[in-house]
Amino acid sequence: MAYDRLLMLDDEAKKFTAKAAGTISGGFLVKWNSGTDSVGSDSSTYAWNDIAVSACDSTNNVVGIALQTATSGQAVAIAQTGVFILPAGSAAISGGFPITSAGYGNMAVAWDPASSGLTSVIGRAFTEATALTGFAIVRLDL
Repeated sequence: MAYDRLLMLDDEAKKFTAKAAGTISGGFLVKWNSGTDSVGSDSSTYAWNDIAVSACDSTNNVVGIALQTATSGQAVAIAQTGVFILPAGSAAISGGFPITSAGYGNMAVAWDPASSGLTSVIGRAFTEATALTGFAIVRLDL
């Protein structure tokens, strides 16, 4: 068996289920939560709670957006692709531009390759949004 080619999640899937590590509000961007969860090389050892997520507090380890509110230990559906409405963080969002996580909660900002450093692009904005008060329609693509 080629362990490095074992398909864990359907390539066409747009969401997966994970374990909430702390309270997560629906609509919040989430990150992988550090922990000791591990799986073996056989897919039969995998369970939904092997992946733990928490509310985003960083700009470069976003794994998706929570589709509902969950408390610690509960199952939470996480979308990785799709069109969502997100509030703008401390920087405005321009329509058509790549976006990244603002690093807190559910907010996004325009991705700027000159100043963003190692932050990851998480999608693209379909509309513009004023910093801290506006909302943008964005397509997440993680």
